[in-house]
Amino acid sequence: MPLKPMEPLGLALKEFYEGNKQAKVIFHRDDGLRDNHYVFHYFHTEKEFSLIEK
Repeated sequence: MPLKPMEPLGLALKEFYEGNKQAKVIFHRDDGLRDNHYVFHYFHTEKEFSLIEK
């Protein structure tokens, strides 16, 4: 059964929310490379904001 396009990210976000701080989405590219994208990159404290985010 094919997934909906945003379902893998949604599942990873749900895992993160439920306590899995290492939740990730793995992108499988057409050229065969795989890229692990960790969800914690979306969430950081104000101390960690870049200058443009402040």
